[in-house]
Amino acid sequence: HRGHVLIGLHAARLLREKGHMVNALCFVPVHDNYLHNKVSMKRYSEHQQGCPPGSTDLCYTMAQRCALLEALLEKEGSPGDVHVLDYEHRHASELLSDSPSFWAQQLPGGYLRTVPTVKLIKHFAQSSFVEKGSRIGAVFGIDNLAGMTFWNEPKELFACADVVLVGRRMPCVHLANPWALLSSLRHFDLHYPIPVLQGERLLFGDASGCFFNGAASGEGTLHLLPPLDGVGEQLSSTSLRATLANFLETAKSHGFASPESLDQLLRGAAAGESTLEMIDAS
Repeated sequence: HRGHVLIGLHAARLLREKGHMVNALCFVPVHDNYLHNKVSMKRYSEHQQGCPPGSTDLCYTMAQRCALLEALLEKEGSPGDVHVLDYEHRHASELLSDSPSFWAQQLPGGYLRTVPTVKLIKHFAQSSFVEKGSRIGAVFGIDNLAGMTFWNEPKELFACADVVLVGRRMPCVHLANPWALLSSLRHFDLHYPIPVLQGERLLFGDASGCFFNGAASGEGTLHLLPPLDGVGEQLSSTSLRATLANFLETAKSHGFASPESLDQLLRGAAAGESTLEMIDAS
């Protein structure tokens, strides 16, 4: 969504302002299989809880999502070195992997193979999109940091990539088991203070500055950048999903039942041509 676009553009701009060379900004949407598994997991959870099946399981294909993303980037006036890549589909035979520790447990009845983040970044680092001698900067919102502690093989990942986190105005971030991740990071380039804690223990982030982790076994860098400006900082995938779910439930109750009609309605809403009030008046 727009928040992800703004985060990418914001990170590239700030890194350049701070003296880093950013050769290109690439957006790489997830494989369709991931979305299929997410919908299946939602339906499985509803079934386990005895809830009626949801009616808001609307997904877009990789081709559709790339087209929507390109349109959004054009609307934001992105520079010419920004690319939207169907990378996970183009290299699916090399990237799709079994997931015994996650999807197999979440969907015991079966799941589709997906692309692990670490495998994607390591593969991308060897592609023609990355100039020889350059490093990847994997950009995330700071609220993704807790999930990164569950990545496999972080040391191998940070041999070719650094992590770029865009901050959010929040009191702190809590990490449950951070040591495999943190031991792979030698440099901390912090431009916005957000305390990162394990329990009550401060790990880093209470002050801006450049810090060196002499005990690190890897060579990766963690860049922490200031939040987006203005309303952009409030954009949230969680709130967006909840808003869309409510929107689609209301639309379904007014006869917009097929995926095609829901898609048309959403596109109209995005263009300012339809609102919930218009639906209620129909």
